Amino acid sequence: MAHVDIQITTDPARVDVDLVHRFLSESSYWARGRSRDVVLRSIQNSLCFTLLVDDQQVGFARVATDRAVFGYLNPAHNRQTTFTSTIALPAMRTGKREP
Repeated sequence: MAHVDIQITTDPARVDVDLVHRFLSESSYWARGRSRDVVLRSIQNSLCFTLLVDDQQVGFARVATDRAVFGYLNPAHNRQTTFTSTIALPAMRTGKREP
């Protein structure tokens, strides 16, 4: 069986902004037609979780948060892979705390 490298990262540099924008603006019902600039600003002002399989982004979710006591999970989907609670919530419960 081949080894598959699976990573979940909060590093904003690992977000494929073009992929997220394309999915949101073309495939989602809630953000159809949204500009790349608005998507980029939403990413820059959120805590983002990127799911990578063999260094390819396959999932994305962002948390709108004050980074103290409040967070609202906004899941998005990419490449027919759903970044669901089976992946995102356990990762966020690992105890990692952002500065």
